Amino acid sequence: MKFAILILVLLPLVYCDLIDQFKHLFDLGELKSVVQKIADTIGSDATEAACEKECTTILHNSALLTSGCDLICRSFQSLVQRFHIV
Repeated sequence: MKFAILILVLLPLVYCDLIDQFKHLFDLGELKSVVQKIADTIGSDATEAACEKECTTILHNSALLTSGCDLICRSFQSLVQRFHIV
């Protein structure tokens, strides 16, 4: 029982520390730039399929970055609102 309570107390602390360690991997400026380029090309109310097609065109240089297109396009309209892109 004490072990379970200890885990419940320490787990959020460890999780927060992990988030801080990986925060440097996500550059919001670069993300905003990609979302802006996609919105400029296909509009801010685009479908997920159109977004993915344009995203892979924009990020054609890196296979690792193009794998992020799925994540970007799933939340494309939310990102447009967050970054105030018209």
